[in-house]
Amino acid sequence: MASDRSGLVADRRLVSLVVVLGAALAGVVVLVSFGSNTACTNAWSCTSPDCRPCLVVSVVGLGGLVAGTMLGTLAVFGPGPQRLRRALVVLGMPATAALVVLLSSGWSAPPAG
Repeated sequence: MASDRSGLVADRRLVSLVVVLGAALAGVVVLVSFGSNTACTNAWSCTSPDCRPCLVVSVVGLGGLVAGTMLGTLAVFGPGPQRLRRALVVLGMPATAALVVLLSSGWSAPPAG
């Protein structure tokens, strides 16, 4: 008698793809967070509790992580054809990372000169 071992996730390769792209998105968020140097930040943290650029970068980074989590969850557990779910992850995660970089870079320090 054969048992059904498919479990909840049918495509393990899709899970691997979600994990790799999710880790890349998290890496982008961390790099953006450390890269926002302004008058009230230094290379590692905010130097003032009312630093608006830190708040904006933090909210954008958190929003990017939430969007990436939702994309990954929808791709692994969502309905629809497997190709569509894979395309959602392959296109959605890098697009989310690019959006995090674009929104956060608007709050970086102005060029010296």
